[in-house]
Amino acid sequence: MFSPKVLDRANVIEFRVTAKEMEAFLQSNTVINLEDLKSEGKDMAESFVQFAEDNHEIEKEENRTILTDSLNIFFSELKKCGAEFGYRSASEILRFSAVANKLDADWIQDEIIDATIMQKLLPKVHGSRRKIIDPLGILASFCLKSKEGVIISAEDKIKSVQSYISDSKLNETLEIIYPISFEKIIRMIKNAIINGFTSYAEA
Repeated sequence: MFSPKVLDRANVIEFRVTAKEMEAFLQSNTVINLEDLKSEGKDMAESFVQFAEDNHEIEKEENRTILTDSLNIFFSELKKCGAEFGYRSASEILRFSAVANKLDADWIQDEIIDATIMQKLLPKVHGSRRKIIDPLGILASFCLKSKEGVIISAEDKIKSVQSYISDSKLNETLEIIYPISFEKIIRMIKNAIINGFTSYAEA
């Protein structure tokens, strides 16, 4: 586990390989040669530094509102288990969102928020089953939204999460808006149930 001070200053990126990807790799008989990558990024260095030095702000007010509303919801719940984020993390999340929008205009705001939850918010979450199980269930419910024209309460969303944990079936009136974060939170909940403790780091 990294210390909170490190996590405040870093984006944690989790790499996972699907069964299909592993199967394709094993069948391809590919030999990995890291020398093939040597110096391949040198032409990007100048533009990378320049981009990092520029000031970036979220241009669309709608995107900023969606992001800040989501952050406020997560902050309140994370505070209950002592994993709330500070000004530094909030500032970096806003900057990340602005840069992501500049780099790829097709990257929709919900996908950017999903990435920020995984990279900046969940890595600090850990604890015993007693301490963490309820907050994680609520965080998972924040990753869901009602389908168009359907009204469903926060309590029903939490019940749907509890049902999903046991049989991997989601209430048909709900859809997952932050799928990567939702999957991670469910794994963390299951680890808490099985081991009595859970953290972002699963190894």
